[in-house]
Amino acid sequence: MVGALALGVAVPLDVVVFGLLAIGMVHVVFEVRFVSGRYRSLLHGRFLIGVNLVLLGIVVSRLLLPGMLPRRVEIVVMLGLLAATVALARRPAAWVAGGAALLAVGAFALARPDTWFVLQANLHNLLPAVFVWEWSAAMADGRARRSLRAVTMTWAVLVPGLVLSGALDPLLATGSGAASATAGTTVLPSILLDATGVPAARLLTVFAFAQVMHYAVWCWFFPRHAPEATASFETTPLGARLRGWRLPALAGALTALVALVAWHDYAEGRTLYASLATYHAYLEFPVLIALAMAWATGTARAPASDWMGA
Repeated sequence: MVGALALGVAVPLDVVVFGLLAIGMVHVVFEVRFVSGRYRSLLHGRFLIGVNLVLLGIVVSRLLLPGMLPRRVEIVVMLGLLAATVALARRPAAWVAGGAALLAVGAFALARPDTWFVLQANLHNLLPAVFVWEWSAAMADGRARRSLRAVTMTWAVLVPGLVLSGALDPLLATGSGAASATAGTTVLPSILLDATGVPAARLLTVFAFAQVMHYAVWCWFFPRHAPEATASFETTPLGARLRGWRLPALAGALTALVALVAWHDYAEGRTLYASLATYHAYLEFPVLIALAMAWATGTARAPASDWMGA
């Protein structure tokens, strides 16, 4: 966390511009493994087939027809997928909770799609905190669980709040000339929207800090501390083919591909990464809405059971 903050304060543009080239696809692959394994009670059977059809359709459309799929259409498609997730719950209270959340988020997203996608990009970096919190519920050592949650809330809430308050303004920098020359219209609008001046500097620092923590959770914490999720994933047909060295090799190959395209044309490389990464970002959504319903109705249990409230 301290190292991530130091990078976010000193070289935020370098983190945002070049970080995804170095470790972006690695974190995508590792996150898909964790989410698919840990939440297999939701992501299986016909529902998983439907999720994959929707998500792969979005990925392919972004790759083959960049900019052609209207943003509101993508939002409506995702709302339909989440509505199907809500329908899986077997308690009326869960339908109410999930439906209310979808109505609120959907109304905002459809009314202000550009703002929604920028907000989504920023919140995505903080979402590992939700998964760490949920995972820690099974920790037998209460003191360790409280400590982990305290650290998680520190990086996900307190540090961003400290930066946004202006307390670190005298320390904020931009980064290298290479990152500044590359960013321009390619990177900054997608994470800052119309922010300029001091607010933009603060938001950029928060984004870079959260991105490093995001990578740390998916690439170090969960692979090290959640072997049960990996084991569950490896019992699936896809997971069985990606055991051992194969999954890191896949991550390495995708990283090399994105880096090669970016070396030729950074904007194209970033577009390639963003298109492929759409899958893992949207895969979180059905799990998050299911967790929200479970927590809202007091039916949350271990994900290996029917934690949606059956």
